[in-house]
Amino acid sequence: MSTMPCKLQEILICGHRSFAATGLDERLQSLGHRVTCFTRGPLGRDGQTVTGPVSTLYKNPHLNRPFDTVINYIMIKNGTIQQNEEYTQALLKLCQQRSIRRLVHVSSISVYADRAGTVNEASPCERNASRKGSYGALKVASEISLLQHRPPGLKLSLVRPGFILGKGLDDPIVGMAYRFPWNRLLILGNGSAQVPLTSRHLLNLSMAEIVESVPQDDVEVFLIADSNSPTRAEYLEDCCKIIGCAERTIRLPRWTWFATAMGVSLVEAVLRPKKRLSPPLRTACQHRTYDATITEQRLNMRLAVDWKNEIRHSMPDQTPNFELPYTQLPHSTITAQKITYIGFGRVVQSLHLPALRQLAYVDNIVAYDLEARRDNSGIAVQSIRGAKLDPSDLFVVASPGPAHGEALELLGVARGPVLVEKPLCLNRTDLGRWAQMSRRRGHDVSVCHNYRFKANVAAMMRHLSRFNPGRLHHVQVHLQCPPVRNDGAHWLRDERRARSLLMDYGIHFLDLACMLCTNEWKVDGVRIALDGHGHTNLIEGRLTCSEYSVSYVLRQGFMPRRARIEYTFQNYMVSLGFFPETFTSQTSHDNPIVYGQQQRELARATRNKILEKLTRRSHDCSHAMAYVAATQADRKLAQCISLNRVRSFYEVLLRLADRVYTPLPTEQQTHVQQRA
Repeated sequence: MSTMPCKLQEILICGHRSFAATGLDERLQSLGHRVTCFTRGPLGRDGQTVTGPVSTLYKNPHLNRPFDTVINYIMIKNGTIQQNEEYTQALLKLCQQRSIRRLVHVSSISVYADRAGTVNEASPCERNASRKGSYGALKVASEISLLQHRPPGLKLSLVRPGFILGKGLDDPIVGMAYRFPWNRLLILGNGSAQVPLTSRHLLNLSMAEIVESVPQDDVEVFLIADSNSPTRAEYLEDCCKIIGCAERTIRLPRWTWFATAMGVSLVEAVLRPKKRLSPPLRTACQHRTYDATITEQRLNMRLAVDWKNEIRHSMPDQTPNFELPYTQLPHSTITAQKITYIGFGRVVQSLHLPALRQLAYVDNIVAYDLEARRDNSGIAVQSIRGAKLDPSDLFVVASPGPAHGEALELLGVARGPVLVEKPLCLNRTDLGRWAQMSRRRGHDVSVCHNYRFKANVAAMMRHLSRFNPGRLHHVQVHLQCPPVRNDGAHWLRDERRARSLLMDYGIHFLDLACMLCTNEWKVDGVRIALDGHGHTNLIEGRLTCSEYSVSYVLRQGFMPRRARIEYTFQNYMVSLGFFPETFTSQTSHDNPIVYGQQQRELARATRNKILEKLTRRSHDCSHAMAYVAATQADRKLAQCISLNRVRSFYEVLLRLADRVYTPLPTEQQTHVQQRA
């Protein structure tokens, strides 16, 4: 048990800017100690911080004062063993010249000998630095130098922390795994070996206890690690979920690593490289556990650490800045007994009625269109002129986009939820009218952004819910499609009037890019170009909100049809492809296997599309899910396409449309007519 000293101390921290030492000076000062910090740099002093060469530390005039305790974190990581030994000699000279009574040296668990079994404070340490990897060799050499040249009267406390977790950690899987293609982590070495973990906060608390305790021996050892730390396999598997570094781990048999280490040793014996790989490989093969019970009793504190929480907080931007609209598509049916259509044209025949068949809907359908007729499906279509709508379990507005405003008048007195085909409206006045009607009716209006329920988008939602993506930084949208003037819908062919490229062709892809944020969006620059017919054939620009930004390129014309959306998260990237629908994620480095995997996904999606065409059976359930959402058969899904959620998107979309489709100057109109 630690014993409090009778007086406060003068303490020198060498290497206070290192990752492991961050915050220790504040901790010691809060306990009343006077702290001086030393770091490498030109000779000088700035407040409590002293800088200078490390090899002549004992000559530094700014350290010419007595200290009770020196704490050393410095290791010349990119230096040689000789350079590190020169530094330890300088450190010991400083202690001897200033009559310092105690040196606390922060070492590492890597100094222990490569032996299987349980490691504790009394376990034997390696005394041949060449048997360790580059990092372990420097730690071993420094300890040996301190033990061999320690001046009489200097108490030496060797602190050996495990793998330190804390804010600012560069790599949580360093030396334990390799980012393998196929979004996998290859576990290096024995997956059942324990990974001794601690946190920087816990290390600082331990260091404060060590400083304030009375040394019991001339040389004492403290092992700072959680005795219940996970195995390497458990740690890396949780890293996949917590910080999204991969989708799963690959674990090879232990004997393969022994064989690899032996093979590498033979090659190194012949080639004699400067950097040897066989020592860390041999270390990784060992099966060992760690027991810090003696240190816990000595310091009277528990060294248990919530390592899963520490991993998340060690890496930057791990808290998502968005909320997933859903994580899993339900297997639902709709309970509506009557569905009323306003508009019964091509989109209803090709998409809506097949969606109802997928949901096994066989109840009453009432249809209105411009002219009364008997539809090919046998449904009697009534004229919308002078019609008065009766209550319905669901109203579906499927008229052309410019005519949606007329449906507002018909729906004013009718009761029931409403599903409106995209685009909801072409101006902000109608957007306000739809919102007002939604509030007045008591039923939220749903907008048929069915792409939110596409199979590839649903796969992305499941992936993001399983593997933490961290913060979303940017989304890139690229769409190119055939000429608008070849479209089957005549009302879309006048691109400038119907705003076709933006409000019909590009709307779903921009919606998916903006879907994860419902805050206010801004139009941050836009550029357009016209073709020889006076149609917009290029819209390029950027949208921004408080959380992330979206860049987009929308094109129509001679180019082949293609659509792709790429999301850049903190931890990995995901990509959505369309025509056909694909989803891929990438956590590994760029390599041919990654792109081969993307090609195989594209080939699979293409094959499925061909089979759907040949069998005339579509597996696309996105419109069916839109009906499930509109009838509120699933509350989570209902919120996904509700007007409340999509309104911020439509507000920025309409502002963008006003920028893109402003009337052309007279000179530009004349130029377009001449080119035509």
